[in-house]
Amino acid sequence: RRPSSKSISIPEAKSKEDWIQFSSEQKPAWCYYDNNSENGSKYGKLYNWYAVNDPRGLAPEEWHIPSIEEWNKLALELGDNCNERLKEAEDWQPDHEMDEFFKMITKRNAGTNEDDLFSSKNEIQSKEKKESLHFNDTGFTALPGGGRGKYNNTFFAIHDSAYWWSSSDLQDDENQAYFVLLYEHDATLQVGNFTDKKVGYSIRCVRNK
Repeated sequence: RRPSSKSISIPEAKSKEDWIQFSSEQKPAWCYYDNNSENGSKYGKLYNWYAVNDPRGLAPEEWHIPSIEEWNKLALELGDNCNERLKEAEDWQPDHEMDEFFKMITKRNAGTNEDDLFSSKNEIQSKEKKESLHFNDTGFTALPGGGRGKYNNTFFAIHDSAYWWSSSDLQDDENQAYFVLLYEHDATLQVGNFTDKKVGYSIRCVRNK
């Protein structure tokens, strides 16, 4: 579930310079993808990990940001169809490599309009997703909101990937924390990856027991 945000004062990084400053000072911050609020209305906000770990608590009362152990438990419980069981069906774009392969094959069909065939392929993929018995049957409604990088602070992977912070950081590296991700073309929820706390990812909240 996505409960309403808790009213704590975490500043918005409205520019590349803002994001660099907050992160270099290890201060919590958030932004919209491409610093565009229209993206926020669908995909929400991207947070650095210092916001996740803010002692005031980013999650609403009676909710928390899950640990990497909790994310791993979810992945194990959902099993082989984990990816599609978490995804919203409409917003994920097809895998780029498969698209190029499909276009290459269509070129061998003499007298066939490649664009028409490519469009038909996408329509078939969308129909298959809608008709899947498992697609988003968890109600998680994962959206490919992308992320924000550390080194050049550019935005990446919207429509292709979803990234969520965990509340767990590395015990032997104070600059790294764990996250999970979904790719368009991957069947699993990838758990156990870690990255610099200055990176911008989405969050999800879990209700306390």
